[in-house]
Amino acid sequence: MNSNRCAICRALKQICDPNCKYKAHFPSNDTRFEDVQQIFGAANVANKLNSLETEEQRKIAANSLCYAAEARRRDPKSGIAGMVQHHESILNDVEQDIKFAENELKTNMGPDQVPKFVPVPIPDGFLTTVDDASTSAGPSAGPSATLPKNHE
Repeated sequence: MNSNRCAICRALKQICDPNCKYKAHFPSNDTRFEDVQQIFGAANVANKLNSLETEEQRKIAANSLCYAAEARRRDPKSGIAGMVQHHESILNDVEQDIKFAENELKTNMGPDQVPKFVPVPIPDGFLTTVDDASTSAGPSAGPSATLPKNHE
């Protein structure tokens, strides 16, 4: 049984129960947990996952912790905040390029000939996880993703 301990139980030197809450999120062969443990600590991760009520919440938390730990490993100073700033910068650059292209089209073609840019609304099922999509939004739902509030 000890050889199949999940990564958290192994780090905490505990016996891993067959119904362990952590096993689904950090199995024994999970290499992502090394970063998570180094950044957050195994005990803190276990406490956080124990405080959550549903399996879906634990899944989201485990993925978020992995993402945050990887971001911190890549950029020890800024972590996720640096990644968010970087992607916002890219988004702002693209928006500037669109405005520049619109202005250039207006100059060359005339303002009444340029089609208006209309943001495409995000479908209701787009921001659901694959598990949620099969129960609520159907097979056409997209991948799990989030968008900053000011760009929805």
